Amino acid sequence: IFFVQGNIKFEGLNNNKILVKSDGSGSIIFHNNNVEIKHTNIENLGFPNLDEYILYGGLNFIKTNAVLEDISVKNSKSEDAINLISSSVLLKNISLENIQADAIDVDFGSLKFNKIICLDIGNDCLDISGAKTEGTKLTIDKSHDKGLSIGENSNVYIKDLLIKNSMLGVAVKDGSIVYLENIESVNNDYDLALFVKKEEYDNPNLEIKNFSKKNKKILQSKNSKLIIDNEIILGQQSNNYINSILY
Repeated sequence: IFFVQGNIKFEGLNNNKILVKSDGSGSIIFHNNNVEIKHTNIENLGFPNLDEYILYGGLNFIKTNAVLEDISVKNSKSEDAINLISSSVLLKNISLENIQADAIDVDFGSLKFNKIICLDIGNDCLDISGAKTEGTKLTIDKSHDKGLSIGENSNVYIKDLLIKNSMLGVAVKDGSIVYLENIESVNNDYDLALFVKKEEYDNPNLEIKNFSKKNKKILQSKNSKLIIDNEIILGQQSNNYINSILY
């Protein structure tokens, strides 16, 4: 099933890309599809208003196998610019700019990516819940909430991560197991946070190799596990305290 809601135009551009443009009312939904989208600019999408679905994304993929390559998303008006639900998705060369809330929201399923760029994001650049994720080259500049948020027993490996000018660089919570390699965190209010948000989940684990910053600003709960460049870091704070700061 593939359907479009609201006012959307598909236009050809001189640089051989396709422009998908809306007035803020439009949204696109793929359900039980095999999808390949390449060389496309997407602007001003809203979110669906449907009785049979509760969806928050401008571009929605539900139980779908998808490949998105060379995609630009700008001026999103929805809660999630791209929402991946129980899907298997490959992202290559994806840029998101001036996003009202979350840029990419992953709910279960699996994600692989190579080069995601987030610029001026209202909430989180990449929000992962209950999903297996593997990727390289994630660049985030100005996320007003979390650059990378990982929760609900996710299993994540990401290499080459730059986060700057954001409220929080990386949040790992709720039983997630995460390995990050080659991280640069610049001018963020906090660099890392490890904690439990939802009591039904276990403590999170995070291991980092090659973290360039010396004076790290870390929020870490007492029973979480953090290893940075082979050094075990012990948490000193309560989950309640960390949640009060971040939420």
